[in-house]
Amino acid sequence: MNSNFIEFYLKIIDLIDKKNFYDFYDMENIFDIILSKVLSYSPLLTTGSIILRDDDGYFKYIAAKGHDFNILKNIVFKKNNIFKYRFYSTNIVKNKIESETTEQLELLIKGGNLLNIKSYLSVPILINNENFGFLNIDNYSDKNIFDDNITKMAKDYSKFIASIYKAIIMKKELNLKTLLLRKTEIINNYNIYSKNFLIQKARDFFKNYEEFIFINIKIKNNLEEKELNCIINRLHKLFEDDFVFFDNNNKEFFILSEYISNYYFETNVKNELLKPIFWNYELIPEFEFYFYNIPDDINNIENFKKIIDHY
Repeated sequence: MNSNFIEFYLKIIDLIDKKNFYDFYDMENIFDIILSKVLSYSPLLTTGSIILRDDDGYFKYIAAKGHDFNILKNIVFKKNNIFKYRFYSTNIVKNKIESETTEQLELLIKGGNLLNIKSYLSVPILINNENFGFLNIDNYSDKNIFDDNITKMAKDYSKFIASIYKAIIMKKELNLKTLLLRKTEIINNYNIYSKNFLIQKARDFFKNYEEFIFINIKIKNNLEEKELNCIINRLHKLFEDDFVFFDNNNKEFFILSEYISNYYFETNVKNELLKPIFWNYELIPEFEFYFYNIPDDINNIENFKKIIDHY
């Protein structure tokens, strides 16, 4: 590892340290810099892209050079839109149709030079032996420009990209845990995931607010860990300033908020939670939703306790 690469690595780590990642495209600048570094390896390399898997399990373009990134951002790939052999091995892919939809092909032609590229080098980005994306380098020549040196460089950078994306994922998880800890500072004697904590917070709400909102959201699907984490992350983004409690045994959420409009709940909250998830297969989350205005629907802490015991 030479000094130039170490300097580059430290630059990327510094960018990660200074930035918060709320949206998938908050990472765009970081991976755009990395892609530029990859293509600078040889004058033969002029265009390329990086595709990463988002929190919902879908594959999206996070960086592109020599293409119209604003168009490519509209493409969302499922696992079955990509040839299986690309997921765990480096391949030179002839520019042919894979399993893309007609809409995806139109966007690739319009924004990704699909009709001009002869082939591209596809290198999987693996985190803990699981595919989280691809580094793609384009070839516009009838000759194979991907010699051993370029291929090795691309493999090395795919590992680098994986380490950077893993660091970002870990920072997002740490930020979520920090948010939870900040919310629990008010009450130090209760576990945030316990019913006692919920009751104590509700007691405080009844004491401090004449009106507030209580929401119960029950998951109806049997979710795997990644799918459940996706739902948890969505909820904490939607209710960042509110108190969100998760009952792991019954797979349900309880939310206390000083104020949330019914419109926000019916549009933003439900629309976000009902978005599909695709890790092993496409799943449409299903929920039971309960929205309570306090004091109209629940007028004291004893009735509140009866409600949560009922669920």
